[in-house]
Amino acid sequence: SPIPGPKRDSFLYGNVPALRRCVKEKGSLGAFYLELTQQYGTIFHHWMATTPVVVLNEPSIVKDFISEDAGFVRGPFDGSDDSFLHKLRLNKTVISLETI
Repeated sequence: SPIPGPKRDSFLYGNVPALRRCVKEKGSLGAFYLELTQQYGTIFHHWMATTPVVVLNEPSIVKDFISEDAGFVRGPFDGSDDSFLHKLRLNKTVISLETI
């Protein structure tokens, strides 16, 4: 089933206009994510311009997501070829954009 989340405010800007409004009104970026969590649950997506962002707000899910069983080897978070973030960017099986 698709990952829930808001529709884009704009094709080019995604949900950035809503994010900016929320930060301006409530004074923090956290307020934007709190609103989305309350509306869509602990796993949702939104768009930063044309880039989809999937948010995982449940520690057990994050733990499962980064476990070795999920295809990621724990390592540094420094952007090197051996880092978790680099492996996350390369792994195309984690999330299909067709589900968003």
